[in-house]
Amino acid sequence: MQLSELEQEANSLDEYLTNASEEQIQEIKQQQENAHTIINIAKQTNSQRHREFLAPKQTKQIRRLKEQLEKSS
Repeated sequence: MQLSELEQEANSLDEYLTNASEEQIQEIKQQQENAHTIINIAKQTNSQRHREFLAPKQTKQIRRLKEQLEKSS
């Protein structure tokens, strides 16, 4: 569940790219890269740490970023 939720959140950041500043674009891309790294490691190694701790943590970071982007637009 956490991995699919994280993947959805990471992919939803794409909609913010058109109106974002260069700094925000870099942050969006970094957060997406972090999310996909966590997802790939969790899938390859079946890591409980990545599924139960890092995925929810990254999901929260992405949601905070989305809130900041919504406020700034």
